[in-house]
Amino acid sequence: VGNFATRSLATTSALQALPTAFLEDLDLSGYAVSYTHVPWAQLKRFKVDSLPVRQCVDLLKKCERLEKVSFGGVYEGRSHAGWSSQVGEGVEEIFEHATLGELNLTFGKVSALTLFEHLALPALQSLSLTFVGSDVSDAGGGLLPVVSLIQRSKVQSRMEDC
Repeated sequence: VGNFATRSLATTSALQALPTAFLEDLDLSGYAVSYTHVPWAQLKRFKVDSLPVRQCVDLLKKCERLEKVSFGGVYEGRSHAGWSSQVGEGVEEIFEHATLGELNLTFGKVSALTLFEHLALPALQSLSLTFVGSDVSDAGGGLLPVVSLIQRSKVQSRMEDC
């Protein structure tokens, strides 16, 4: 998969050699996603740490069957070297992920809430947000991006139907 500290690619080729036809659940905590070659399109559950917002969106695009994702340490910034983003800088593109029902996020800074500006999640049933070392207040915009995501995803109307 790759070692984040050394940017080692040795284990990446080992993963490619494995029969991964049924790989649906993957935890890459502590590894550099930029240097991994996995069958993204077949994943249903995925967990990873320390990603910029753009790379989170890119991974959601690659994982079209994803039902549950945990992004730890999300930050606003450039993608790691070796990663070519599909999301343009300054582009207000909305990506709709049809199957993602559970989203768990840990943010280092409130500015990483910009992740929500790029998403619509119509299947969303569970959302967990953790802010580490950040204060979320209404004065700084607070959770408005979260409210916007929920409205854009039409989650509220489904909840009212229950």
